[in-house]
Amino acid sequence: MLWWQVAGCLKFGPVVLDASTVGDVGTAVFDLVGGAHVSVECLGSAVTAANSVYSLRPLGRHVQIGLFPAATADFPIARVIRDELEVLGVHGLSASRIPQVLAMVADGRLDPTAVVHQRLSLGDIPTALPAMGRFAAPGVSLVTQF
Repeated sequence: MLWWQVAGCLKFGPVVLDASTVGDVGTAVFDLVGGAHVSVECLGSAVTAANSVYSLRPLGRHVQIGLFPAATADFPIARVIRDELEVLGVHGLSASRIPQVLAMVADGRLDPTAVVHQRLSLGDIPTALPAMGRFAAPGVSLVTQF
């Protein structure tokens, strides 16, 4: 089963674009839908962020969640200015909000186990780690046996 099926997105009629079959992902998305209104990048990839920006229509909005690994990264600022794009950024959960999140877990409003895809032992890691880079399943892998 594919991740977008697991996430239940098919009921919304998504258009699937396999990035491995396209040379210029941003332009392909733009051409496919006439430019996206909103794009989101949360992998921390400068390439994905650039593709995201290039997929936007004029006056579109890009949301950047988290930082790139490098202190500086190529970002298509000329495109942002030319098309009058809005770029919003968020680092992630601020430390001051952690008590609220933990309270939600404690009273049952938030179930962190819902995002766990698999539970591993330390011995499972050499086999499981290469598969994680393929993003074949939604959720996180959690080491529970030491």
